[in-house]
Amino acid sequence: MSLAKAIVTLPANARGALRLAFFLKVGRERFVLGADQAAILLLLYLGLGAAYDWLATEPERVFDAYGLSYHVTTLFISVAGTFVIARLLGAAATFGELLCLGLLAGLVPSALMVPLALLGPDLTDATSSIILGGAGLAAIVWFVLIGVRSARLLYGVGWRHAALVVVAVDAVAYGAIWAVPETSLWYTAYAVDESYADDIDVEATYYDQSRLLRSHAMALAPQRPGIPDIYFLGFAGDAAQDVFLSEVRGARAVMDERFGTGGRSMLLVNNAATVRTNPIANRRNLVAALGAIADRMDKDEDILFLFLTSHGSPDELSVDFWPLPLVNLTAADLRRGLDASGIKWRVVVISACYSGSFVDDLAEPKTLVITAAADNALSHGCSDDRSFTEFGEAYFERALRETTSFVAAFQAARAAIEDREKADGVTHSRPMIALGEAMAGKLADVELSLAAKD
Repeated sequence: MSLAKAIVTLPANARGALRLAFFLKVGRERFVLGADQAAILLLLYLGLGAAYDWLATEPERVFDAYGLSYHVTTLFISVAGTFVIARLLGAAATFGELLCLGLLAGLVPSALMVPLALLGPDLTDATSSIILGGAGLAAIVWFVLIGVRSARLLYGVGWRHAALVVVAVDAVAYGAIWAVPETSLWYTAYAVDESYADDIDVEATYYDQSRLLRSHAMALAPQRPGIPDIYFLGFAGDAAQDVFLSEVRGARAVMDERFGTGGRSMLLVNNAATVRTNPIANRRNLVAALGAIADRMDKDEDILFLFLTSHGSPDELSVDFWPLPLVNLTAADLRRGLDASGIKWRVVVISACYSGSFVDDLAEPKTLVITAAADNALSHGCSDDRSFTEFGEAYFERALRETTSFVAAFQAARAAIEDREKADGVTHSRPMIALGEAMAGKLADVELSLAAKD
């Protein structure tokens, strides 16, 4: 089929594909199919993916060419799966026709999923999981049924034969697609002022880290036998905005006042104002600080409260202090650092966009993980005219001043954030929590101990 013919016959093929997608009677004679038309449709799917990424990203949007790798890879897997189906049905020569037919009919569920997916951030956690999870499963089943029907239409095989081949191949293909790291073609660019970097001496800053770490570690108060002490470690990852420094200081103040962490806290900060007084926030210093706290505490009795605040992306926390060449902190990095310290009882609170992507790596029986956003959602309030992000304000400045329960404070903060986001008309951040079974009992004992003091 020539390119011109592929374009001319596309509308008629699309009408037939609608009947195929909605399981209406349609014959093979309705279609004029070929590889050229399949190529056009692949480009259309790529454009649909780009449009979805654009709509799902808040302004200011910046194009990221690396996102092409995700979209191209998923399309390649789909094409490869179609080729295998054609071979197994004994007609590899008609692979282009099968691909074309499947892509045409598949446009229907793809188009229907886009607005539903964009609706997701505006729903509550439970509703979002049920609707989007159910819709995603329904779309996959729909795609598979379209594949079965396409195979029968082209090859004249029975339902059982077509279903066996298509389901087996699609199971492998969807598994492979699920394993591909998802990268958007657009990301939100935050306006930042890097003039703070003019007075930063890179060499002096690096040489000073050992002294600063040693000084702050030596200032840590020792643990008290028989008392479950809480040690606070704050990590402000992005120097471009002062809100992260302000938030980590505010969180420490609340923890000192309400949970007795005074003298048992350290701050790692990326900010020009603290470069000579606090260790910088990077992976090496985080590991060193965790080790210093582990040496001071009774690891069987005491609790670490680790609070990290910064910008975020899926599975990464921004670690940025221009002109220092720092590396972002991943969920795996953080888990390795915690495990290496030997600290058993951990409360980890992360205030960042996409911070929910850290939950799976950090969750375990003796850990409480709290995040400001779901793994696919933005958090709000990263502005220099604020002392806290919206999550930090709701959790530390408000909820934890009313209760000594980290879990109850989260529930109160999540409800307050949802109300505020609904009123402001912004996408819901959907904060997440994962409470280990052993940690639930440990925190109950801590709450009783704090209540006894009151």
